[in-house]
Amino acid sequence: MKPKFLSSVPLLAACAVATTIIGLAAFADSPTYETRGPVTGTSSAEVIFPDDPQTQLRLVTLIGSSDLAASVFSLRAGDYAINITTANTNLAATNIIVAQTNAIAISNDLIIVGNGFSNKTLTVWGSLGSTNIITTAAIGITQRVGDSVFHLSAATSLGIGASSNKTFTGDAIYVAPKGRPLRVLVNGTSYSSVDTASAHRD
Repeated sequence: MKPKFLSSVPLLAACAVATTIIGLAAFADSPTYETRGPVTGTSSAEVIFPDDPQTQLRLVTLIGSSDLAASVFSLRAGDYAINITTANTNLAATNIIVAQTNAIAISNDLIIVGNGFSNKTLTVWGSLGSTNIITTAAIGITQRVGDSVFHLSAATSLGIGASSNKTFTGDAIYVAPKGRPLRVLVNGTSYSSVDTASAHRD
Protein backbone atom coordinates (compact mmCIF):
# COMPACT_ATOMS: atom_id res chain seq x y z
CA MET A 1 0.00 0.00 0.00
CA LYS A 2 1.29 3.49 -0.89
CA PRO A 3 2.01 5.90 1.95
CA LYS A 4 -0.79 8.43 2.33
CA PHE A 5 1.47 11.39 1.56
CA LEU A 6 2.43 9.79 -1.79
CA SER A 7 -1.16 9.21 -2.80
CA SER A 8 -1.86 12.94 -2.31
CA VAL A 9 0.97 14.07 -4.60
CA PRO A 10 -1.05 13.86 -7.87
CA LEU A 11 -3.88 15.82 -6.26
CA LEU A 12 -1.49 18.52 -5.07
CA ALA A 13 0.08 18.74 -8.52
CA ALA A 14 -3.33 19.07 -10.17
CA CYS A 15 -4.28 21.83 -7.74
CA ALA A 16 -1.02 23.67 -8.49
CA VAL A 17 -1.63 23.49 -12.23
CA ALA A 18 -5.22 24.68 -11.84
CA THR A 19 -4.10 27.58 -9.67
CA THR A 20 -1.48 28.58 -12.22
CA ILE A 21 -3.99 28.49 -15.07
CA ILE A 22 -6.47 30.59 -13.12
CA GLY A 23 -3.72 33.04 -12.20
CA LEU A 24 -2.59 33.40 -15.82
CA ALA A 25 -6.16 33.92 -16.99
CA ALA A 26 -6.72 36.60 -14.38
CA PHE A 27 -3.48 38.29 -15.42
CA ALA A 28 -4.50 38.19 -19.08
CA ASP A 29 -7.83 39.85 -18.25
CA SER A 30 -6.32 42.52 -16.00
CA PRO A 31 -6.35 46.10 -17.33
CA THR A 32 -3.20 47.83 -18.55
CA TYR A 33 -2.30 51.18 -17.04
CA GLU A 34 -1.37 54.04 -19.39
CA THR A 35 -0.15 57.53 -18.49
CA ARG A 36 0.29 60.70 -20.57
CA GLY A 37 1.90 64.03 -19.64
CA PRO A 38 3.17 66.39 -18.62
CA VAL A 39 2.29 68.45 -21.69
CA THR A 40 2.27 72.25 -21.47
CA GLY A 41 1.05 75.04 -23.72
CA THR A 42 -0.18 78.62 -23.70
CA SER A 43 -3.90 78.77 -24.52
CA SER A 44 -4.26 74.97 -24.47
CA ALA A 45 -2.48 71.71 -23.76
CA GLU A 46 -3.72 68.29 -24.81
CA VAL A 47 -2.93 64.60 -24.69
CA ILE A 48 -4.48 61.85 -26.81
CA PHE A 49 -4.93 58.23 -25.84
CA PRO A 50 -5.01 56.39 -29.20
CA ASP A 51 -7.69 53.93 -30.20
CA ASP A 52 -7.38 50.19 -29.76
CA PRO A 53 -10.15 48.02 -31.24
CA GLN A 54 -9.86 45.49 -28.39
CA THR A 55 -9.90 47.80 -25.35
CA GLN A 56 -11.90 50.51 -23.63
CA LEU A 57 -10.29 53.55 -22.02
CA ARG A 58 -11.25 54.47 -18.47
CA LEU A 59 -9.71 57.62 -16.95
CA VAL A 60 -8.64 57.16 -13.34
CA THR A 61 -6.36 60.15 -12.65
CA LEU A 62 -6.27 63.73 -13.94
CA ILE A 63 -3.91 66.46 -12.75
CA GLY A 64 -3.87 69.84 -14.46
CA SER A 65 -2.73 73.44 -14.08
CA SER A 66 -3.82 76.72 -15.66
CA ASP A 67 -3.70 80.49 -15.25
CA LEU A 68 -7.30 80.93 -16.44
CA ALA A 69 -10.03 81.35 -13.80
CA ALA A 70 -12.56 79.51 -15.98
CA SER A 71 -10.24 76.74 -17.18
CA VAL A 72 -11.46 73.15 -17.40
CA PHE A 73 -10.44 69.66 -18.31
CA SER A 74 -12.25 69.00 -21.60
CA LEU A 75 -12.78 65.26 -22.15
CA ARG A 76 -13.89 64.03 -25.57
CA ALA A 77 -13.90 60.54 -27.06
CA GLY A 78 -14.33 59.30 -30.60
CA ASP A 79 -17.97 58.44 -31.20
CA TYR A 80 -17.92 57.17 -34.79
CA ALA A 81 -15.24 56.55 -37.39
CA ILE A 82 -14.65 56.36 -41.12
CA ASN A 83 -11.64 54.99 -42.99
CA ILE A 84 -9.12 56.82 -45.13
CA THR A 85 -9.17 55.52 -48.71
CA THR A 86 -6.29 57.50 -50.28
CA ALA A 87 -2.75 57.64 -48.92
CA ASN A 88 -1.10 61.05 -48.59
CA THR A 89 2.46 61.76 -47.40
CA ASN A 90 2.12 65.53 -47.75
CA LEU A 91 2.14 66.78 -44.16
CA ALA A 92 0.92 70.21 -45.30
CA ALA A 93 -2.26 68.74 -46.81
CA THR A 94 -5.56 70.03 -45.46
CA ASN A 95 -7.80 67.33 -46.91
CA ILE A 96 -8.56 63.69 -46.12
CA ILE A 97 -10.07 61.35 -48.69
CA VAL A 98 -12.53 58.90 -47.15
CA ALA A 99 -15.13 56.43 -48.39
CA GLN A 100 -18.02 58.66 -47.33
CA THR A 101 -17.94 61.81 -45.22
CA ASN A 102 -21.43 61.14 -43.79
CA ALA A 103 -22.01 63.52 -40.86
CA ILE A 104 -18.33 63.85 -39.98
CA ALA A 105 -17.59 66.86 -42.18
CA ILE A 106 -19.67 69.49 -40.41
CA SER A 107 -17.97 72.86 -40.01
CA ASN A 108 -16.21 73.37 -36.65
CA ASP A 109 -16.52 69.73 -35.59
CA LEU A 110 -13.42 68.14 -34.10
CA ILE A 111 -11.82 64.97 -35.41
CA ILE A 112 -8.87 62.81 -34.45
CA VAL A 113 -6.71 61.37 -37.22
CA GLY A 114 -4.35 58.51 -36.31
CA ASN A 115 -1.88 56.49 -38.35
CA GLY A 116 -0.62 54.00 -35.78
CA PHE A 117 2.32 56.20 -34.81
CA SER A 118 0.85 59.68 -34.27
CA ASN A 119 -2.52 61.22 -33.49
CA LYS A 120 -3.73 64.71 -34.31
CA THR A 121 -6.80 66.70 -33.32
CA LEU A 122 -8.14 68.83 -36.16
CA THR A 123 -11.05 71.18 -36.76
CA VAL A 124 -13.25 70.50 -39.78
CA TRP A 125 -13.71 73.37 -42.23
CA GLY A 126 -16.19 71.49 -44.37
CA SER A 127 -16.29 68.97 -47.20
CA LEU A 128 -15.71 68.86 -50.93
CA GLY A 129 -18.13 66.39 -52.44
CA SER A 130 -19.00 63.33 -50.38
CA THR A 131 -15.50 61.87 -49.91
CA ASN A 132 -13.23 64.79 -49.11
CA ILE A 133 -12.94 66.25 -45.59
CA ILE A 134 -11.33 69.69 -45.48
CA THR A 135 -9.59 70.84 -42.27
CA THR A 136 -8.70 74.30 -41.04
CA ALA A 137 -5.03 73.40 -40.54
CA ALA A 138 -2.44 71.05 -42.00
CA ILE A 139 -3.01 67.38 -41.19
CA GLY A 140 0.60 67.12 -40.07
CA ILE A 141 0.88 63.33 -40.19
CA THR A 142 1.16 60.75 -42.96
CA GLN A 143 -2.23 59.44 -44.07
CA ARG A 144 -2.44 55.70 -44.76
CA VAL A 145 -5.19 53.73 -46.45
CA GLY A 146 -7.34 52.03 -43.82
CA ASP A 147 -6.44 54.43 -41.00
CA SER A 148 -9.38 55.93 -39.14
CA VAL A 149 -10.80 59.41 -38.80
CA PHE A 150 -12.77 59.69 -35.56
CA HIS A 151 -15.47 62.27 -34.98
CA LEU A 152 -15.26 63.58 -31.40
CA SER A 153 -18.20 63.55 -29.01
CA ALA A 154 -19.47 66.56 -27.10
CA ALA A 155 -17.16 67.60 -24.31
CA THR A 156 -17.45 66.62 -20.67
CA SER A 157 -15.85 69.32 -18.50
CA LEU A 158 -14.22 69.27 -15.07
CA GLY A 159 -13.33 72.62 -13.52
CA ILE A 160 -9.71 73.55 -12.82
CA GLY A 161 -9.65 77.34 -12.42
CA ALA A 162 -6.49 79.37 -11.99
CA SER A 163 -4.65 76.76 -9.96
CA SER A 164 -1.78 74.33 -9.97
CA ASN A 165 -1.99 70.55 -9.77
CA LYS A 166 -5.78 70.37 -9.65
CA THR A 167 -6.42 66.65 -9.12
CA PHE A 168 -9.27 64.29 -9.90
CA THR A 169 -9.13 60.59 -9.08
CA GLY A 170 -11.64 57.76 -9.29
CA ASP A 171 -12.39 54.36 -10.76
CA ALA A 172 -14.05 55.91 -13.80
CA ILE A 173 -13.70 59.69 -14.12
CA TYR A 174 -14.59 59.28 -17.78
CA VAL A 175 -15.15 56.17 -19.90
CA ALA A 176 -14.70 56.21 -23.66
CA PRO A 177 -16.60 53.82 -25.94
CA LYS A 178 -14.73 50.59 -26.69
CA GLY A 179 -12.21 50.92 -29.49
CA ARG A 180 -12.28 54.73 -29.52
CA PRO A 181 -9.56 57.31 -28.80
CA LEU A 182 -9.75 59.81 -25.94
CA ARG A 183 -8.66 63.43 -25.93
CA VAL A 184 -7.87 65.38 -22.74
CA LEU A 185 -7.42 69.15 -23.01
CA VAL A 186 -6.74 71.95 -20.53
CA ASN A 187 -7.28 75.58 -21.59
CA GLY A 188 -5.51 78.66 -20.31
CA THR A 189 -4.54 82.26 -21.05
CA SER A 190 -0.74 82.13 -21.24
CA TYR A 191 -0.18 78.82 -19.43
CA SER A 192 -1.95 75.48 -19.43
CA SER A 193 -0.76 72.00 -18.54
CA VAL A 194 -1.99 68.43 -18.54
CA ASP A 195 0.33 67.42 -15.72
CA THR A 196 -0.84 63.81 -15.64
CA ALA A 197 -3.61 61.84 -17.32
CA SER A 198 -3.81 58.14 -16.46
CA ALA A 199 -6.22 55.57 -17.82
CA HIS A 200 -6.89 51.85 -17.67
CA ARG A 201 -7.39 49.89 -20.87
CA ASP A 202 -9.98 47.30 -19.95
